[in-house]
Amino acid sequence: MKKKFFKYLKRISLGIAIFIVLLFATAFIIAYFYEDKVKDFVVNQINKQLNTEISVKEINLSLIKRFPYASLTFIDVTAKEVVPDKKKENLLKAETIYLQFSIFDLFDKNYRIKKVEVVNASINLKIFKNRTNNYQVWKPSTDSTANKNFKFDLQKLIFDNVYVSYQDFEAGEDYAFNANDLVVKGLFSNDDYTLHVNGDILIKHFISGKLNFINNKKTKLNLVLKVNNNTGLYAFDKGDIKIGANTFNVTGNIVYSSKQKNMSLLIKGKEIELHSLINEMPEIYKKYLKDYESKGILDISCTIKGNYNDDFYPCIVARFKIENGEFIHKNSGIALEKLNLKGEYTNGAMQTLETNSLRLDEFSAILKSRAIKGNLSIINFVKPEVSLIAYADLNLVDVQDFLKLDTITSIAGDANISISYKGKLSNFNHFTAKDFVTSTTSGKLNLKNVSFRIKNDAREYKNLNGAFQFNNNDVIIDHFTGNVSSTDFTMKGYFRNIIPYLFIANQKLQIDADINSNYIDIAELMQENTTVNGTSTYKFNISDKLDIVLDINAAKIKFNKFEASNIKGSIRINKRKLFANNVSFNAMDGSISGTGVIDNTINGKLNTKCDAAFIKLDINKAFYQFNSFGQTTITDKNLKGLLTANVQMISLWNSNLEADYDKLIVHSDFTIENGELNDYEPMQGLSKFLKLADLNHITFATLKNQIDIANQTITFPGMEIKSSALNLYASGTHTFDNKINYNLRLLLSDILAKKAKNAKKENEDFGVVEDDGLGKYTLYILVTGTVDNPEFKYDTKGLKNKIILNVIKERQNLKTILKEEFKWMKKDTTLNKTQIEQQEDDKFIIEWDDKPKK
Repeated sequence: MKKKFFKYLKRISLGIAIFIVLLFATAFIIAYFYEDKVKDFVVNQINKQLNTEISVKEINLSLIKRFPYASLTFIDVTAKEVVPDKKKENLLKAETIYLQFSIFDLFDKNYRIKKVEVVNASINLKIFKNRTNNYQVWKPSTDSTANKNFKFDLQKLIFDNVYVSYQDFEAGEDYAFNANDLVVKGLFSNDDYTLHVNGDILIKHFISGKLNFINNKKTKLNLVLKVNNNTGLYAFDKGDIKIGANTFNVTGNIVYSSKQKNMSLLIKGKEIELHSLINEMPEIYKKYLKDYESKGILDISCTIKGNYNDDFYPCIVARFKIENGEFIHKNSGIALEKLNLKGEYTNGAMQTLETNSLRLDEFSAILKSRAIKGNLSIINFVKPEVSLIAYADLNLVDVQDFLKLDTITSIAGDANISISYKGKLSNFNHFTAKDFVTSTTSGKLNLKNVSFRIKNDAREYKNLNGAFQFNNNDVIIDHFTGNVSSTDFTMKGYFRNIIPYLFIANQKLQIDADINSNYIDIAELMQENTTVNGTSTYKFNISDKLDIVLDINAAKIKFNKFEASNIKGSIRINKRKLFANNVSFNAMDGSISGTGVIDNTINGKLNTKCDAAFIKLDINKAFYQFNSFGQTTITDKNLKGLLTANVQMISLWNSNLEADYDKLIVHSDFTIENGELNDYEPMQGLSKFLKLADLNHITFATLKNQIDIANQTITFPGMEIKSSALNLYASGTHTFDNKINYNLRLLLSDILAKKAKNAKKENEDFGVVEDDGLGKYTLYILVTGTVDNPEFKYDTKGLKNKIILNVIKERQNLKTILKEEFKWMKKDTTLNKTQIEQQEDDKFIIEWDDKPKK
């Protein structure tokens, strides 16, 4: 029985094999005899209908490759684009194209192309700015060109690894996808048919405008549409589109015909994962969320309804909702939790940017148990009308941990803010001053124990507490206290135009406030940054965007070694100038009052003028606190006493507070009481010159004089010093590089006179020793050279008077300058007299109120 079964099985297998061999042989023979005829006929018919140049490397007829269909195989096909240019790019380039038809068409010579399969190809479609395109490959159908024995009766299109690019240069659209395995089925030649689209594509990019909305995303299509070629209707029976991990369902219909272009679609995305949607966002937006992980579900429902063409779009209404969303910072782990949001976008009744609107309702979230909520409305995307209401109760540590602002190095404290804003912006992309001016803003901000530090800023801002009210563009400071490093402050007043100042270039800030402080360290406040080795640099510049009026009351101010107390005064800053009015304070065991101005308008320099009154300042402390005023000749170790003076000064500084001594001009009338001059090098030199040991320590009860500074030279007229060692009358100059030119007249006591007279016989020879009639002697001495190396010689009366005359001239020049700058010396009649008359033989008559007594 088994042998019989195997015998029949062998016969059947042999029969099948013979049948297959005969089938292949028949197919080969038929293809051999019909191939040339079919190729010539089909190619000829296709060429009649084509409007472009096509090149094919090889054409084969096969009855086996796509059995049960016969297939005409085109290998290495290139079709040029349809453009008037001589140099044409490729519209189509394919490795293989199969045109499939029934085998029986070979016998009745009536060819009906049922299927087209394209393998390993690229298609480049373009619409130019003049609305012409490059893909009008088919000639308009006419009776003369039509052949009833050849027809495209397509039922199926197959795309296997086909790259398709579509560019609309006028609309700014650029789409590209790769159809890896896409099948399109339907009775395309019928007026009514059902279209099936199934398969996988890779969307390379989907650019609209300048934004790439989809980039390298796998997409699965499962579409079923009812098609009516007469009306141009495409109605979705099924419309499932999966982009990446997100699935969308499309229902509705599209009408596309020469008479009408209309769509009525509903696109829904249910339970879309938030993180997956963010991954599909354009890169320009996605980069802001790269440091965050996201969770939550998004629902979206979008209706697209209305007519459309190249000039206008249908109406779009998109409603979206996020429930229980969460954004987690990848490094800190801080999360914005329980994010709930409802919103709607529409392009409006006219489908233009002017009618676009966006509304966010019921926005709420939690940041580490602190609530954030609000709503937002934007109407008109050309000149937006914005309405915002927001409330936030924030712990600033959590905010920084969540946002990771790189300009903030540390922060702490709490902030509570509520704000309402309504305004119309002139441009969607940026705010202008006019936008803020015309807007309505109100709200409150409360700070509690806020501290922070800013990158590259040596200052520390701490203990900030305050209550602020927003009133349109102004901020009302109900109270504001805190510290900037070791400086404390209490402030109350107004900040006007502060919002435009903070966010818009070239806007001015107006401040009118009262400031009280227990301690102010000016050096700390002026620190711009801290260098690598820890040293600090100062920068002082006055912004032209500031208009400030401050009333200041401070218990203590410190600037390096300088210290002052009980500071009161008014400060006005405007147009890059700082005005100090009625400033008074205690310093150096005395008091100082005055007015002044700092002008920062020219080349970033600080041009200063001041008029000050000093009352009984401790000179020793003054020299110590001001580092001996930048020189080493006379220090706090050399000079003591109480200084009372009126000072007028003009000076020039750079922004680093480095003085230009060439521009320094000073005039002062001063009195020194209970003075001491100790170990002063020129006096020690004088002591050696006179062979006296009594000039290292000189005390005097009262010294009155004037002093002038200009061209880095200190000029002092004749001044009488009645001291414990001698009576000295001096005048002359002293430069900033310590070159001196003193004219001295000494009245020695009897004992000192004897010492000098016995020691210097040449006194008599030069005739410079005078008896004043009271038993005292007068010596005229000229001191030149430098402070460290003074040179002494006896002076003749003529030379003495010339030196005094030069001093007088210099003083009058300074008075003229100061008179122009300050108008302080209108009562000085010496400027209106003929001060010097030169006579014969180099002798001088000096007529001047300040002339020394003979």
